[in-house]
Amino acid sequence: MHVNYFVIFSLIVGIECAFFDYTDVFSDDLYQYWDKNARIVNQNRECRADGDQQLVGVCKNIAECAWSGGVSRRSTTCGFLSQCCTHRQSCNGRTSAKVSYFTSNQQTANSCDYTVQLMNRNICQLRLDFVQMNLEKPNDNGQCANGSFSVVNFNNIPTICGTNNGQHMYVHITGGQPNSVTLNIQNPTVSNSWLIKVTQLYCPGTSILPLGLGQYRDMAQDFPMLAPPGCLQYNTGRTGNFSSFGYSSGDTSSKYSAGQRYTICFKNPDPVRNQCMKFVLQEFNLAQDTFLFVVGGTTPERLTGTGLTTNTFYTYPGIYSVYFQSAAPPNGIPIGQGFLISYDTSGSAPNCGSSIA
Repeated sequence: MHVNYFVIFSLIVGIECAFFDYTDVFSDDLYQYWDKNARIVNQNRECRADGDQQLVGVCKNIAECAWSGGVSRRSTTCGFLSQCCTHRQSCNGRTSAKVSYFTSNQQTANSCDYTVQLMNRNICQLRLDFVQMNLEKPNDNGQCANGSFSVVNFNNIPTICGTNNGQHMYVHITGGQPNSVTLNIQNPTVSNSWLIKVTQLYCPGTSILPLGLGQYRDMAQDFPMLAPPGCLQYNTGRTGNFSSFGYSSGDTSSKYSAGQRYTICFKNPDPVRNQCMKFVLQEFNLAQDTFLFVVGGTTPERLTGTGLTTNTFYTYPGIYSVYFQSAAPPNGIPIGQGFLISYDTSGSAPNCGSSIA
């Protein structure tokens, strides 16, 4: 009988240890003497699997990863008690992971849905990063006939198609909306391919429910990534490039789709000392009734057409943003190629104080 009791006790202890939070080991007084290369890292830390730098996951123990529907792979980032847990699904996939991927499966279907179940009511934004997106280009009227991407029931987010590698967009979630968001690829073809990274972002003060330590940590990490209200895109680098959806550098046949209305925002790294922001048009080709509005200049600039007399613009301090609106062109006139613009938010550009260089 004593042996039986011992076996039962051992099983109970083993089960309890399987759910032990290994981060508590950091309170061990002897922790500083451990081998630094074998230390246990915090759960839910972002990671990349060894040998595959494309997918981002989070560090989890194997059992927790399997329970969440993820795939565990070794990663030096996660130490020896955790592995890098990634979530990657295709059509009809569903996930509640903080970081997940929606991917193509080389099969045709009338519609391909991917549903993101919000982790909790503190999730206020989704950031969608188009690691890869190669869909059919819009036709000359700007319509996405074969292969288009949309966020279901979010009418303020434009439907896009064509090549959008490296682009991103934000989905803003309010309290009155459902607790899930569905991404859709309509009428995909075998030649279409996509890999979309989906990140759920915490907002502070969105729920009265108590948060766990891990959620507070996630909230602090997510805060710099949050986009201002109304911004479909948010660029946080001091310098960089941005382009219209569907624009592909070096491809003169690339096009934007009609019916788009959205705002692109830029982070001001030093609102106190920065005097201006600089835009330089690298490529600019918009059809009639389509324009890019540069907000904040001495005379706000409404840019349209081709062959502009100047290609450099400045805006004054405040919220750095531009607004894009596209329309179907008149009959017989093809829709434009779009735009590629470089920007500088350092505030040290020459001619600060004038709207146009």
